[in-house]
Amino acid sequence: MSHLPLIIAGIVVPVESRLDFQQTFEPIVAGTDRRMANGALFSTETWRRWKTSISAGGWILPALLGINYRLPYEIHCVQPLSFRVGEDLPENWVMRPDAPVKTITDKYGVETRLVYPILTVKSRPPRINPGANPTWELNCEEV
Repeated sequence: MSHLPLIIAGIVVPVESRLDFQQTFEPIVAGTDRRMANGALFSTETWRRWKTSISAGGWILPALLGINYRLPYEIHCVQPLSFRVGEDLPENWVMRPDAPVKTITDKYGVETRLVYPILTVKSRPPRINPGANPTWELNCEEV
């Protein structure tokens, strides 16, 4: 895990609220898959956005419950994604200015760069499991 602070809607989430941290990214695509008369498959894509899911152990920070989730807000991600060097970020993504810039070359000579994005998202309030080992989860979609 990165040493960057997780920032949700301007609120810095302390390490105690993000134990066992996990973040996933998944594309949301508007498009269709069709078959031609000869059976060949082709795809169309109208637009693409992303959704991200953050889950963590520990008590949720009370300030996160006070966010107006009806409005868009920013998440400063602490989970990096890898892109080929020279590849553009997805539309509407911004790279965190406080994040380290790191380029990795694998054994085949392919260079990739690690990107820590800032996403503008909307979501419902976080799901909370208060039990003996409290956890919380926030599922967001890019606006």
